[in-house]
Amino acid sequence: MDRLTFRELSQILDQYVIPAKHLFPLCSESLAHHLCTIANDSISEEDLIYSLGNIGYRPYISKDMIWNKGCPGPIWFKIRFVRDVHTIGLFSYYDTSICKSNILKRIIRNAKENPVMLVREFCWYVNTSPDICAIDISDDEVIDYIMWLSKHSSSPRSTMAALLLFYLDIRFANILSPDQLQFIRENPNLKIK
Repeated sequence: MDRLTFRELSQILDQYVIPAKHLFPLCSESLAHHLCTIANDSISEEDLIYSLGNIGYRPYISKDMIWNKGCPGPIWFKIRFVRDVHTIGLFSYYDTSICKSNILKRIIRNAKENPVMLVREFCWYVNTSPDICAIDISDDEVIDYIMWLSKHSSSPRSTMAALLLFYLDIRFANILSPDQLQFIRENPNLKIK
């Protein structure tokens, strides 16, 4: 590391890493490369192993075997990453356990399970938006983002955002445009589950 101490790196990692039951799919060598951008410093594999150890994460060489200095081969950790702009690519967009917002959880479920492709794709678009990738995003912030989309994005996206608002809470019907409401009436098969 060039500018950070091990303590500072451990504090940074503690903000973005949470315990998991399973090994993270990337080994420590690959993780070190990704975490350089989060820490804004060069991080070696050894720095990563030591810093994660400082905050209580043990290194493994397999799902049941703990690593020690004499063990050859890749090193893994039982970790997950929180939902944050800095950790895009390291967390699963389908993982509802890292969301605090119930509305976002509903959007994620629709991105996975809605039988209508158009609704599924739009929910995926909302779910993967950097504006929604925050550690503690609230229901109100998700609604504000969807309301903004319904008024300021291109016509197909604003219409789908209106549809999402309508099915999330009928009270939003009074802020939708007549064209958006007409689209919802004409497409009863497009529903949010």
